[in-house]
Amino acid sequence: AAGCVLLSVLFLQFFFHYSSLDLFFAAFIIASHIFMFKALMKPRAPLAMGLAFLFASVALMSKGVLGIVLPVLSAVLFCLWRGKPGRLLKGDFLLGLVLALVPAIIWLGAIWAGGQHDVVVELLKQQVWGKAFGDSGHTEAWWYYLAVLPALWLPWSFTALVLPWHRLFSHTFREAVKSARTGERQGLAFIWIFFLGSFCLISLIQHKQPVYVLPLLGPLAVLTGRAVLQLSPLRSMILQRLMAALFFLLAVTFV
Repeated sequence: AAGCVLLSVLFLQFFFHYSSLDLFFAAFIIASHIFMFKALMKPRAPLAMGLAFLFASVALMSKGVLGIVLPVLSAVLFCLWRGKPGRLLKGDFLLGLVLALVPAIIWLGAIWAGGQHDVVVELLKQQVWGKAFGDSGHTEAWWYYLAVLPALWLPWSFTALVLPWHRLFSHTFREAVKSARTGERQGLAFIWIFFLGSFCLISLIQHKQPVYVLPLLGPLAVLTGRAVLQLSPLRSMILQRLMAALFFLLAVTFV
């Protein structure tokens, strides 16, 4: 269901026609999260943790510091949610974090040793600090992604209009949230933490562009697919008709 949702998003259909590092960046971040979750579910998991930080390191080298910040943020929030922050102090996590930074340090060190000090300063000042806190030319308000994401997630944005939101206030929902700290629902909790934590972080960064939400579309596809499969027949029918109306308007527009 998640795969069908993801492949039918109009924004991605458009974006797949471009050769860009952004899709590789998103793929590496998602892969890092997959192995990070597998590692955190065990007291120690050197192989899974090593793969998590390996993919994070590749994402870091391909597009920027978010490649390693997003998986680490999800790991921290997930361990806090489970009430096991001590898992972050285990040797496999700390060693993986250090090793993930080694390629970037070697690369910057080689440039510095080659005498191109201004290049290193420019990278750190403009590409790291400038994009996070400065005016980089794509500065937007904190609510930018709240406004953009519904358009980027068409046609599945209509799912939000047919969800049974009243269940959020039910006792069953509260118990389900509590149970997500242990047992089989921890995977679902990790997906929510991945999506919400990353969304809040990129919203706080000054430099904003639509492509920055690409890593978040993976977990969002899982959450959307799961929600659609649980819709009642009536809500499913309404969703289908909303999508039909959208595609009819698009067809008329193109003609």
